[in-house]
Amino acid sequence: MKRIVWAVGFLALAGCEQTKPPTAEGLKLIAARTARGTVNTKLESKTQPSPPLAGNVSIWDFKVFDIADKPDGTRTEWKFFNALPQSSTDKSTTEVLMDAWLISKDRSVFLPQKPAYKQYGSFITDWTIPQAGFYTLWVEYQPVKAKDELNFRDIQKAKAGLSFQHAQKEPDLAVEHARWEVAVGGTATSRSLTPSEHGGAFVVYSLDSNDYAAGTSLDVAIDPVKIISNQKTTFSTTINGATGTIGEQSLTALSPDGQTLLHDIGANPQLTFAQKGKWRAWFAFEVDGKPYVCPIDLVVKTAN
Repeated sequence: MKRIVWAVGFLALAGCEQTKPPTAEGLKLIAARTARGTVNTKLESKTQPSPPLAGNVSIWDFKVFDIADKPDGTRTEWKFFNALPQSSTDKSTTEVLMDAWLISKDRSVFLPQKPAYKQYGSFITDWTIPQAGFYTLWVEYQPVKAKDELNFRDIQKAKAGLSFQHAQKEPDLAVEHARWEVAVGGTATSRSLTPSEHGGAFVVYSLDSNDYAAGTSLDVAIDPVKIISNQKTTFSTTINGATGTIGEQSLTALSPDGQTLLHDIGANPQLTFAQKGKWRAWFAFEVDGKPYVCPIDLVVKTAN
């Protein structure tokens, strides 16, 4: 799902470097909006309005910093990122540096998004959240170590098979997996993304904000739905009833304890499930640019 977000005079996190040391109260706010789960960087989030309100558009700013704070409490912006893999079927997809998912605690709301990169490590996106309640926000991105723009370009050229004297020689940093717990205010309610019973095909819902979770005439056949833990599983998917051009396709799965999110792209995604139990998965795709999703419950068991 792709959007262009316009914002003027927006959030304090975006568009400028952090130079003023934070107060004691400011440090508490920074800690509250810093994600868990990252290793080499820190990721902050800020919303307008705050907290976000269901049924209304909310603007979200994500800002990436070096893992180590300066002695005065300020942070150094992390400015360079690798593009994340995208579905080869989506010919219109431009370079994507960040993926994000907002998932309700009861798993009835699933909202994927691709925040756009601005500057100084800042990304921006928007959501229209259909239902109030408690959510987990998940974000992934891959930072790149580079001294400056010229060094970063040399690194990218070296990865493309060209030789550059000043290109980075150390291994790539891992993809960061960040998450926050989010409370969404308001009183709006929504239809639920309810998985159909296991069978030959599974129901498909709209992900468009204008008719979120509305039923469709589409269905998806996906196999397998019974998984062995700690083994790479390749899924076969078939979208039935689509009359337009099928674009981006991906599979996202949330562990039974809600602590792990897996994601892969394409019509034949591959995932490895470490935890046994019932995983909620969402096969998302586009038809003529309109987003759809097929929720599925996957049962993961041990080999014995």
